[in-house]
Amino acid sequence: MDNKIKGKIIFNNYRVKKVTFDLNPEYNQEEVKIDFDILANIEISEDKDSMVVEVILNIFKNAIENHYPFSMELIIEGIFTINPDEKDEAVDKYQANAMAILFPYIRSLVSTYTANSNVTPLILPTININKYLKKK
Repeated sequence: MDNKIKGKIIFNNYRVKKVTFDLNPEYNQEEVKIDFDILANIEISEDKDSMVVEVILNIFKNAIENHYPFSMELIIEGIFTINPDEKDEAVDKYQANAMAILFPYIRSLVSTYTANSNVTPLILPTININKYLKKK
């Protein structure tokens, strides 16, 4: 069996670093468009064989001022191994691939957390994360 790493990066694990949920007690149940922003920080080891990608998601910032049902901040961290043959690849490609891998976990966490907070469960839309990052 061939034990070589096949992809550019290998997803090892993720961990939730922070979840903040603030309910807006003044929210009046009107329909609202989902407003969210995603930021990412990437840290590649000195020998370029591993990286940690921190994803910061903000949903409904300034809930009271903007008449949103709640505000939420979620920070997760993904741990990856970099294929030795790809060490010189552009960092933005690593970030885009890592974000694409992590986004389904983010969506799941948001849906579960909001459902368990006794608000209408929020399901983030699927997005082309590469296109989203390029726009930013």
